[in-house]
Amino acid sequence: MHWLTRFSAVRVAPTDMTEAGTRFQPVLDEAATRELIGTVSLLAGALWQVSTPAEALARLYAEEPRLAHAAVDFLPRLTSAARALAADLAVAPGEPPSGARS
Repeated sequence: MHWLTRFSAVRVAPTDMTEAGTRFQPVLDEAATRELIGTVSLLAGALWQVSTPAEALARLYAEEPRLAHAAVDFLPRLTSAARALAADLAVAPGEPPSGARS
């Protein structure tokens, strides 16, 4: 299956992301909600690349245990990162996420 077809099968439309982001509105202000959606969008792109390696790279990960950590499950990893960011933004609304550089 072509990578674009696989990506299209799991992608989330921007309107869906906005709707998902508004679920956090009781604890996140508008700026924090936008930060959450923007950052999760960036993470999704990066994690998709790592979670759907080319066939040769996938074989290498399977054959070489020292590299197995490089293969990640897309949705669980993205969900975990999104939850962590949302929790951090909820604790300090209006401030950059902890660890972010000014």
